[in-house]
Amino acid sequence: MITRPVFLPDSWVRSLWDLLLFVVTLSLAILGPLEIVYKFRQNFFFWYSAVFLSAIFLADLVLNFHTAYYARGEVVTDRAAIGGSGQLRQRRGRSHQGRQAGCLP
Repeated sequence: MITRPVFLPDSWVRSLWDLLLFVVTLSLAILGPLEIVYKFRQNFFFWYSAVFLSAIFLADLVLNFHTAYYARGEVVTDRAAIGGSGQLRQRRGRSHQGRQAGCLP
């Protein structure tokens, strides 16, 4: 059986990924309004940048399911808990339903 790595939330790999995500978010904050105001739809640079930025955000969504988290001061590295069932059990109530709905496009 192949074991998939679990990234620690304080690891240097995760820190570099968060830095990349910051740069991507900043570029989207700059390019998004420019594309809307000046209608650069025919420009391939803006089209490819939108595809690249969307791919980075999709990769971040997948990476979050492979990153450990802190619960009550301890690092949780169990794959079943990271996948969502453990986190949802800890958050009793309906607050998780709103978070799940916020992920939909």
